[in-house]
Amino acid sequence: MTASHTSSGKLSGVIARPDGSLIRGRVTFTDRITALEPASNGGNDYILPGFVDLQVNGSHGIDVMNASPDALSALSRHLAREGATAWMPTARISTASSASRVRNLRRLSSSGTSRSSPATLTRSR
Repeated sequence: MTASHTSSGKLSGVIARPDGSLIRGRVTFTDRITALEPASNGGNDYILPGFVDLQVNGSHGIDVMNASPDALSALSRHLAREGATAWMPTARISTASSASRVRNLRRLSSSGTSRSSPATLTRSR
């Protein structure tokens, strides 16, 4: 989630905890987890941490080397539906003229993804 977007809610199910154990219960959250409560009626769905994809050259027919900001936002939505909560676009070795297209990535990562993009575009420093 981006800093400007906060939602709150509760999810019930089988929760994967940081130590690898599973507990049936309920997770309460805003932009962070605020409570983890055991509950015998938690449901059967698994609640897992989000995946951070550290190398995305492209996906779903979108190449990050020549994608527009709108295409990158669409890629964020695709990746979020597959469980990614953040992703790092990676550039391949290319000619100087095609490498200039990476500006779209810089512009999008500097401003963060749009509110409609649930997966966050990250960048290295």
